[in-house]
Amino acid sequence: MSKQPFCKFADFLKACSNKQNIILINDEDEYGQVRDTREDARNDFGLNTLDEILDFISNGGLENLNFKNSTPYRKCPELIVDAYEFNTCGKLGYIAFLQNRKGEWRIKSLHLSDNSNSPFKELFDNNKDFEDLKRILGEKG
Repeated sequence: MSKQPFCKFADFLKACSNKQNIILINDEDEYGQVRDTREDARNDFGLNTLDEILDFISNGGLENLNFKNSTPYRKCPELIVDAYEFNTCGKLGYIAFLQNRKGEWRIKSLHLSDNSNSPFKELFDNNKDFEDLKRILGEKG
């Protein structure tokens, strides 16, 4: 595991902006469960299409980006996956991507971070006692 990104994030961002040579891939998590990147992006961030995902990334949706690690891709260990956490709309997100030998970008993961406090958020979102606070925070956001 590397302490420095393998890929230049600026190059990834440029590919997202240009919407060229970039696709979503599904992958297994560390427990062998297949994660559907598009479904995760839809459920966690309301992003329904590849274009919406690329626009989200290229237009600053990955706020307070924090590099997590670079690791070999399980399916092809000579490829390296860079992983980041970010904030957006009060959520802590996770994105992981790689660039293949042909220079094509692959978004491997885009979902809520495993480090996010989802139970608190669910309590906050579903509790009527917080309606005034939600309204105030919504007006400021």
